[in-house]
Amino acid sequence: MAIRDNFSADEWKTLLGGPALAAAAVVAASPGGTLGEMYGTLAGLREGMANANSDLVNGLLAISDDEAKQMGSLPPLPTEPAAARATALTRVQAAATLASEKAASGAIPASEAVAYKQFLYEVADRVANSGKEGAFLGLFGGVKVNDAERAVLGELAGLLGVTPPTPSA
Repeated sequence: MAIRDNFSADEWKTLLGGPALAAAAVVAASPGGTLGEMYGTLAGLREGMANANSDLVNGLLAISDDEAKQMGSLPPLPTEPAAARATALTRVQAAATLASEKAASGAIPASEAVAYKQFLYEVADRVANSGKEGAFLGLFGGVKVNDAERAVLGELAGLLGVTPPTPSA
């Protein structure tokens, strides 16, 4: 039995939307970034995480574009950045809670829920680190992760119950 069999179609859609919503929360926190950076990061994640040590994460990453289209899109986020960030975080929390509830009921191993939450955080972290904010010509000055992005990462870590990696010097 595939791990996906433990979820209804709506539940799977909720889990599938989690990574994009985690990324959207970061982008909404610092609207100076580009959606292209977010999509590029998500595509890289899909390739780079394909061998994750999690059946759940691998199952989500294995979804074909056609299958994702058949499932339909998630409800849109508000256009105002603060509202979009808050809505995205609420939906990420709902996806993480769903994984936790499935683990608590024994439908999936607890390690799968933990891996899913870590994956959501890693997506957001990669999006936050994907570009340089405030750089002149993209080369001089600027910061990798600005204060607004750092705040969202902190919120995500708290609501997902994950420990963020220690920043390298």
